[in-house]
Amino acid sequence: MIFYADTDVCQHHLEKIGIDFTRDFEQFAQLPGPKTAVFHVPFPWEGGYGDLFSGRVERVYDQCEQVVVLCSELHNRTYDFIKRWDRPKITYFLSGYLNRRPEHSRVYIWFDWLVRTRDFYLRHPEVLDQLAPYTVKPKSFDILLGQPRTHRDMIYSHSTEQGWQDLNIITYMRDFSQGLYDHDFNDVSFQERPTTEWLWDGVSPPKDPLHFTIESVEFCGEQISLSQIIPVGIYNQTAYTVVAETNFMNSYTFFTEKIAKPMLARRLFVVFSGQHYLRNLHNAGFRTFDSVIDESYDEEPDITKRYQMIYEQMQYLMQEPQNKIFEEIKNITEYNYHHLLETQWMSEYFRVLKSLLLDHTRQN
Repeated sequence: MIFYADTDVCQHHLEKIGIDFTRDFEQFAQLPGPKTAVFHVPFPWEGGYGDLFSGRVERVYDQCEQVVVLCSELHNRTYDFIKRWDRPKITYFLSGYLNRRPEHSRVYIWFDWLVRTRDFYLRHPEVLDQLAPYTVKPKSFDILLGQPRTHRDMIYSHSTEQGWQDLNIITYMRDFSQGLYDHDFNDVSFQERPTTEWLWDGVSPPKDPLHFTIESVEFCGEQISLSQIIPVGIYNQTAYTVVAETNFMNSYTFFTEKIAKPMLARRLFVVFSGQHYLRNLHNAGFRTFDSVIDESYDEEPDITKRYQMIYEQMQYLMQEPQNKIFEEIKNITEYNYHHLLETQWMSEYFRVLKSLLLDHTRQN
């Protein structure tokens, strides 16, 4: 069996499981004999990267015994590709779940963003040690909305219309054209730094202005995506977390660092995403808070109704004594913390990947 690794990520994973491969696509395409290609979905898709990826898959599919596609980014373009390429020879490893599984392709999980975020804090437990998860806080929710998306517009509009600014910490970077320094945040802790040099303590200010939260900064002596940094100061001022996920479609769930951070910080969370996000967390072995709040919002297909149901639960939590809620959630938050930290996510992923590739090799 001849193996092809399309990207550095594919190469790293094949090296981890001890499989020899080529990176020369033209050579691979012309070689005879049984072949397996391993691809990694590009991000961003735009700028010709997606077309190049799709073209390579199309060119070698008929020649291959199997094609493996690694998806660390699960977006609309990725989902459309999976629907279009629902073929028996393709296996997908996804950073989430499809709410309707393909008819022909095989699907397994690869929680790349969850695991990479988890692994950073395994190396730096001193960050988590600064948190006080069960201490009463002056504010209720952190509502850190990140960068512009339709569902975040909805959350921001509702929160400000309800006058929630005084009860919660709300931030929203509403303009892609601005650097991240230049936004007007309403968090009082930022007001002490008029130039807003940086958003979280301990982050080395970058040399050039950043425009996207996915960009890397130096934190704890390492390069890490800004979006993966747990905002310790904000978490210690707020009791609960709003997770405004990257995507909000009902057809799939993409787990990112946004859900990993409150679980690592042992916090109650509500999730603004697509239908069945919480159900898919349960599928991954996590617990949520249906014994404390009404989580039937997860079953509602209409986004406006679903989000209204979440607002009602947020309002309930804002009115309840935090000590009471902390007692009710502690078993759940501690379970999620340990499940995320202690599960051998990548060992299982590599076991499945190796078995898939080598079993197919033995059959040929």
